[in-house]
Amino acid sequence: MVVGDVIFDRYSTVAIQGLTSKNRIISGRFLGEETQAGGSLAVYRHLREFAPKTCLVGLVGCEPWVNPLLRGSLSRSGDCLIRNGSYTSILKQRFVEPVSEGKELSKVFSVNYLQEGEIPASLERAVLARLRRLVPRADAVLVMDFGHGLLTPAVREYLQKHAPLLVVNCQTNSNNFAFNLINRRYHRADAFALDSAEIHLAAGKKEIAFEKELERLARQLRSRYAWLTRGSVETLGWTPKGGFVRCEPLAKVVVDTVGAGDAFISLATLGVARKLPLDLITLLGQLAGAEAVGIIGNERPVSKAGILKGALSLLS
Repeated sequence: MVVGDVIFDRYSTVAIQGLTSKNRIISGRFLGEETQAGGSLAVYRHLREFAPKTCLVGLVGCEPWVNPLLRGSLSRSGDCLIRNGSYTSILKQRFVEPVSEGKELSKVFSVNYLQEGEIPASLERAVLARLRRLVPRADAVLVMDFGHGLLTPAVREYLQKHAPLLVVNCQTNSNNFAFNLINRRYHRADAFALDSAEIHLAAGKKEIAFEKELERLARQLRSRYAWLTRGSVETLGWTPKGGFVRCEPLAKVVVDTVGAGDAFISLATLGVARKLPLDLITLLGQLAGAEAVGIIGNERPVSKAGILKGALSLLS
C-alpha cells in the first residue's frame, strides 16, 4: 500500500533560441509536451509491476485532464484515491530541451501548480477514514512524503501507530526545503531512504560522517533498515545486526535522474516486506535506480525484465 502526494510531471520541450534583445530573458520555441504520472503515483506503478495487489491512497482534484491520465496509470482495484473539486491537483511543469542521445536531459526551468499548506480538515477526515479501512489489510505501507500537505500530523500519527510495516521516504524539494525533515516529522520508520541533502538537513550540519549520521537517524526512528543514496557516488545501507553495506551506482547511461530515488525505495520496500538480506535489497534498489535514470521522468515504470537484464549484465 502506497500513501502519499500524487504528482503529475509535465515535460514541455522547447528549442532555445537565445536571449531576447530588450529584456535578456531566455527565448524558446515550443516543440511539444507530455504529462506523466509522478510522485506516489509513479511509485505505485513501480510496485504494481511486482505486487499487483498494491493500492494507492492520495488526493487529486477534478481537473478535466486528471482522470484520463489516471485511467492509464491505475488499476480499478488499486485506485483508492480521494477526488475533490476544491483540491488543486499537483502539477510540476519542467521546460526541457530536446533529448540528445547519450546525454542527460537538459532542464531550463520549472513551474509548480499546487496549494500551499496542509489539506483542510474535511479532506483530512476523508483521508483518515480511507486509511482506517485499508491499513489493517495491508502487508506494508510505503509513505511518500513530498511535503505538499497530504501527510498532516494526524495522518502521520495514525500511520505510525497502525501500519504493520512502515517504510518512509520523506523528500526535500524546492517547495519544502528545510521544512520536510524525516526526524522532525516521524518518530517511527521500520525502513527509510534519504539522499545526501536530506541527511545533511536532518543532522543540521554542513560536514558530517555519513555512516555515523545514518546509524544515529536509524536508531532514533527505531528502523530495521536504512539507506543513504548518494547518486553517482554510492548507496549506503544499514541494519542493526548486519552493520553497513555499500553499493556503487550501476547505471551506464544517465538521461534523467528524476524518479531514481522513487524507484529505489519501491524495490527496497518489497525486499523489506520479504525480510531479504540488506545486501540483496540494496542491490535490487540500485538496479531499479539504474533503470530509472535511463527513462525521461516517469514515462514508464521499472520492470522485472529490466531488473533481470541489469542483474545479468553484472555477471557478463
